[in-house]
Parts: sequence; C-alpha cells; structure tokens
Amino acid sequence: MLLLFYLGVLFSSCEREMVNEIISVTPPELHVIVHQGTNKANRVVEASVTLYATDADRTANTNSISTAVTNGKGEAIFAEKDFKKGELFISVSKGAVTVKAKTPYLLQNDGKTIFWVSI
Repeated sequence: MLLLFYLGVLFSSCEREMVNEIISVTPPELHVIVHQGTNKANRVVEASVTLYATDADRTANTNSISTAVTNGKGEAIFAEKDFKKGELFISVSKGAVTVKAKTPYLLQNDGKTIFWVSI
C-alpha cells in the first residue's frame, strides 16, 4: 500500500507542461555588401544601393522601395521597414558603373541576411 502511495505521489508531482521560452528579439535586416571583382575583402565604399519590388521597376528606375549608401565596410544596411518579403531587384551604382542583381526569396526572419554584390 505504501508503495502505491509513493508511486501516486511520484507521477502526480511531475510537471508535464511544456513552455516555449524562446522569444525572438533580433529584428530582420538585409545587408548588401558591395565588393570589387572577385575579392570579397576589397569592399566598395559610398556605392548607392537601391531596392525594387520588380525587374520592370528597376529597369524604369521607378517605385524604389528603399535606397542606402554603403558604409566604410562596404555594407548598405536595410532595416525591416526598408525592405519587403520576397525577391528583391537591386541596382548598385558607383560612379559610372551600375550593376543589377536579384536576391533569393527573403522571409524577413530574425537576424541579418547578407547579400554580396560584385561591382
């Protein structure tokens, strides 16, 4: 009888509730890193990076989503409010050179997404 009592206490005292305590606090960012040629260490500073929703908008140079200039590390950083979910069409200009690129499908999940562009 005592054994049954202890088994009952043992099983009734186990907590069976599972609580997910992971809370995301890292806002999504898109980092477009512009580099010269094939050497990714040779970053391009003060290049203009423009995001478009469609290739037609990029070709016509209309309806841009956002524009940024690369910093000292060659990065143009776009916060969550500055880009949208899906594929983005990018135009990168430095002086007389303009390069076009297209991102993979972006989900706007946590953290930063890095996209490299060679100019």
